[in-house]
Amino acid sequence: MKELKEVIKMLEKRPKEFKDCIDYAVRKFYKYYRNDIKQLIYTYPLDSKTKDGEPFWKLPKRPPTEYSFDPTNPLHRDFVSALAMLRAKIYKIGYPKNCRSEEEKKKIAEMAS
Repeated sequence: MKELKEVIKMLEKRPKEFKDCIDYAVRKFYKYYRNDIKQLIYTYPLDSKTKDGEPFWKLPKRPPTEYSFDPTNPLHRDFVSALAMLRAKIYKIGYPKNCRSEEEKKKIAEMAS
């Protein structure tokens, strides 16, 4: 029964067009590279200490850096375009044929920003 509810939920939230896949990819980008990092820094501030009084953020642990989506950054473009196309393939939604070309990744990044 639980599986059926999950399937229904997935079908209700499925993307209708490629733009929905891009929006999903951008939301995931912000979740992984901004929101989760902000939560971690909030939980363990840069000046926090362990139980032993040692700094929490000492080597080998380094504090993470949060990012906002930058369409000019090739890593950001690659993440968003790859995830958007993967989602489009899963849901059998049309996507650009030359999706691996830099020009197409730039177009996807512009749509995402």
